[in-house]
Amino acid sequence: MSTPHDIAVIIVSWNVREQLLACLASLHALPEAEQPNTIWVVDNASTDGSAVAVRAQFPEVRLLAQATNVGFATANNLVLQQIAEPFALLLNPDTLVPAGCFPALLAAAERNPRAGIVGPKLLNLDGSWQPSVRRLPHVWTLVGIALKVTHWWPSLLRKYLAKDLDPSKEQKVEQLMGAALLIRKDVWKHIGLLDTHFHVWFEEVDYCARTKQAGWDIWYVPDAVLTHLGGQSFRQVPSVRRQRQWMQSVNVYARKYFTLPSHVLIWCAGWIGLFLVWLASLVTPEKKAT
Repeated sequence: MSTPHDIAVIIVSWNVREQLLACLASLHALPEAEQPNTIWVVDNASTDGSAVAVRAQFPEVRLLAQATNVGFATANNLVLQQIAEPFALLLNPDTLVPAGCFPALLAAAERNPRAGIVGPKLLNLDGSWQPSVRRLPHVWTLVGIALKVTHWWPSLLRKYLAKDLDPSKEQKVEQLMGAALLIRKDVWKHIGLLDTHFHVWFEEVDYCARTKQAGWDIWYVPDAVLTHLGGQSFRQVPSVRRQRQWMQSVNVYARKYFTLPSHVLIWCAGWIGLFLVWLASLVTPEKKAT
């Protein structure tokens, strides 16, 4: 029977020092029986003193301080290719892990031997439910998001956002938000590591798609609960740059999973969307983060 000591936690962090320290504190506060075997932090060249603070306050953490921002996929792969544990938990630094979360995730993995990826129910800081399950994207879903038509036609996203999901029911799903993903080692030994062509965004979408294609299942487990603040690193990036990064990742995804005409359609929509965001930034300049 698997226990939390069979888990290696991997946290990739970029300039979210206080959130990272709070996340590590929540892991440190877990009962001894629920402590993961190892905790890794890959710091992607933060300039806010994250690496120094982790060394000082959590010396037991295995810290990989990068000289440059290598991206989410590469950072996780640095650890995945060397851990011995049978499970890896890819965990965002803007999360808080309560007691009971890890045992519930592992229990679901035990009940479902073909569960390659297992994810918890996410809560906002105020305790409200944070939707974390989606279906794999359709061509028109991505076109609609790129062109911003979903702002006035939200029903276009209803299927993609799994609005029909019963969040109280444990179930197989198509994809999970990457805030907390428990991955069975057999999966990355079978399908490989995360695709490093994705620097940011869509890494977990691609990995869920590859996992399903290889015959593994993805499970949402509401008995496992954790708090996710959400998007703390991305908020530091100006919206035009965010849109460009999103577009680049979507194009990588489209090349892998869609036909050439569909990819061209998404590519064109992405550039139009980027132009619209740039125009909007001229009308309403963003406030600098403090």
